[in-house]
Amino acid sequence: MSAKVIRRRLLIVLLYISLPLILALTNPQKLPLPLVTLPLILTFLIIFSGVYFLIGKYTQGRPNITKTRRSVISGICALFPVLLVMLASINQFTTKDVILTVGLMLCMSWYLLKVDFSKYR
Repeated sequence: MSAKVIRRRLLIVLLYISLPLILALTNPQKLPLPLVTLPLILTFLIIFSGVYFLIGKYTQGRPNITKTRRSVISGICALFPVLLVMLASINQFTTKDVILTVGLMLCMSWYLLKVDFSKYR
């Protein structure tokens, strides 16, 4: 294995270990506000990296799945549960809000998957 692969795997393992450690070792009532959002950011990164890895593993050799498309799909899949947790944390976890979130995610995914990012480089 190359050093790049080892480094990438080590970062993913540290990412997966960091969220339970932060949740177990910190008291959210004593943290400053920017650090309270850290578990949400870590949750997004964990889901993003997991989905990105799975898409890459199961779509090897397919020319229509580019890195940009993998990133967009992974970002949307990671953003959905994080948005739902954010809604629940501010007591806005109603059926109407979940339906609005699903609609927003569907519109955003349709738009982002249709955009050709290679034109704008």
